[in-house]
Amino acid sequence: MRDDILRVERLSKHFRGLKAVDDITFSVKEREFLGVIGPNGAGKTTLFNLITGFLKPTSGSVYFKDRDITRLKSHERVKLGIARTFQVTRPFKKLSVKENVKIPAIVSHRDGKVDNVEEFTDQILEMVDLIKKKDLKAENLPHGEIRKLEIARAMATKPELLLLDEPFSGLTSEEISALQDVIARIHEEGITVILIEHVLKACMALSERIIVLNYGKIIADGSPEEICMDKQVIEAYLGKRGMEFAAG
Repeated sequence: MRDDILRVERLSKHFRGLKAVDDITFSVKEREFLGVIGPNGAGKTTLFNLITGFLKPTSGSVYFKDRDITRLKSHERVKLGIARTFQVTRPFKKLSVKENVKIPAIVSHRDGKVDNVEEFTDQILEMVDLIKKKDLKAENLPHGEIRKLEIARAMATKPELLLLDEPFSGLTSEEISALQDVIARIHEEGITVILIEHVLKACMALSERIIVLNYGKIIADGSPEEICMDKQVIEAYLGKRGMEFAAG
């Protein structure tokens, strides 16, 4: 039986009167693929920010491999094996694709995770289908490949847990299919993945399990098949409350 790699216990984040994340508890098994879905403003990215140390919680705890990391800084969590991507990609535009990946790889080398930086960087680029573009400046990549580069930079830190924040945003159906293959390949390497996504078809195809957030709370937790049939989930996306929230 797989152990929990991540535990979130009674986690909350309040911004003045707004409960962005409200008393959330869940766990993720080693090598699991968890999808996180919900209407805009449901608290998904805030949850990621709490797990990765970009925000401090109002209350509650985060555990990584049974270690309480609630008060650790984001770079300390990276060293432990947690990496993430962002909705807005942040490459070094004037540097080459390889240089973009090499920078975090060098940091991992200093932490003793990587032996040969050059070889490791090429392996990551091969994994995300960017090896043929390694000498191209990042600013010259199309949007779909910028998304791949963002994931490559996260993978260069040698994570055990990878959090992906809407990687399919703004992509064509062809780009989504290509990126979906890359993410599936990463998961097959034994990496635990948590994916926030609005492209439900891709999220359902990749995820073993899905949790649904609405107004900062978990309203459903189950297999993709169970989630598709859940009345609360359907209401959150299509019902009166969900439509009013999305419009706001």
